[in-house]
Amino acid sequence: MDLTNLYVADETAWLDLQASLIRSGRSAELDLENLGELLESMANRDRRAVESRLVKLILHILKWEHQPGRRGGSWHGTILEQRRRLRQLVRGGSLRRHAEAVLVECYGDGVAQAAAETGLPPGQFPAHCPWTLDELLAYTPAPEGGRAAAPDSSATPPACPSRPPHDGGGRSHHDPPRTSPARDQSGLRGCRTEH
Repeated sequence: MDLTNLYVADETAWLDLQASLIRSGRSAELDLENLGELLESMANRDRRAVESRLVKLILHILKWEHQPGRRGGSWHGTILEQRRRLRQLVRGGSLRRHAEAVLVECYGDGVAQAAAETGLPPGQFPAHCPWTLDELLAYTPAPEGGRAAAPDSSATPPACPSRPPHDGGGRSHHDPPRTSPARDQSGLRGCRTEH
């Protein structure tokens, strides 16, 4: 079987065959050249993923800190999502070392992207990365300056105050005013005082 042609035509079938050969101990039949190329490509893919997550996290933290008036749930959620995904990639080993090695370069890319998206001049951002990798992985957006949450329109309106009990069926001048449900101009249930 021509393993090189199989690798080009159907990578999944090629992978299944390589796995079968390894499990059966037939290492001499492995397509070592293409196997080495694929493993190297996978390692490079993981490094690129670390760099991409790092740039996106830095970008949104810069936007969060330098445009407080535009903070909102979308930016907040993006920071938490990118932080989580980066944590998964750099839990330890070579990918963490790679993240630390490219932090300065990724910060520069994040600044350039933040300037493009916000319209702020690049010089308005810190010249050097103000965070370590661990600080970025632990970054939590501060709520100050964020947009207020919209009121819950499904909330039950407050009930009208009930009339306190009294003796007899009559009403004295000492009784508090009676109230009955009414609709105010906004269409919500309110209270109307009867005299």
